[in-house]
Amino acid sequence: MQRIFLVLWILAIFMVASADSNSQENGWSSKLEQAVEKKNFVEALRIANEVVAAQPKSANLYVMRGMVHFQAGDIDRSISDFDRSIELDPRSKPYLWQRGISLYYAGRFKEGAEQFEVHRTVNGNDVENSVWHYLCVARDSSLEEARKKLIPSAGDPRPPMMEVLELFRGETTVEEVLNAVEQVEGGPRAKPLARFYGNLYVALHYESLGKKDLCQKYLEECLKTGTGGYMADVARVHLDRHKKAAKTP
Repeated sequence: MQRIFLVLWILAIFMVASADSNSQENGWSSKLEQAVEKKNFVEALRIANEVVAAQPKSANLYVMRGMVHFQAGDIDRSISDFDRSIELDPRSKPYLWQRGISLYYAGRFKEGAEQFEVHRTVNGNDVENSVWHYLCVARDSSLEEARKKLIPSAGDPRPPMMEVLELFRGETTVEEVLNAVEQVEGGPRAKPLARFYGNLYVALHYESLGKKDLCQKYLEECLKTGTGGYMADVARVHLDRHKKAAKTP
């Protein structure tokens, strides 16, 4: 789950893998990326549907459309597309961390945990994978069981991910995670990205504890950074669902 700044980075892989040169000539990936960046999901899905219809046996394209469905807030359709990708190419399953996140929001926690367990086989030190597995186990069983089964990492190089792992392990505090963020040095994108990840996973820490108001606070903070790629869409979808649930009598 090593995130890259632009959400549709994966489309470059799709275009290389695709045998249909017409799709490349039509520039659908750049049009789709623009639509997603503008949050115009009606247009994004129109493009995605056309591309999938033209190549209905492409497992990769179902992953692409599944991501767009998730970004549009349609969790069930995102899962259907991720599952279709696996049907077409079972080798894709270990790579589909996006599917695990969708399963979490669908309330299918046991299946979500299994997805993150298999993702570990191809991305063994990703703390995000550890956290999402934790969240699924916590909802399916208990916080104690989630902590017991927390997937270790020998070293995720992205700040402050190792502090995040310690937070979910119960070995550090929210304040220490956020302090680690403020110590980050580097180019102009380094600190905003660290702030994004720090605040996102602090929010999800509070989510696991049932502290909805604090979860919302830190989701809003992470989205203020203006970075995060697909995970920013995860934060936005989570926040939207939280606000809708709060309005429901």
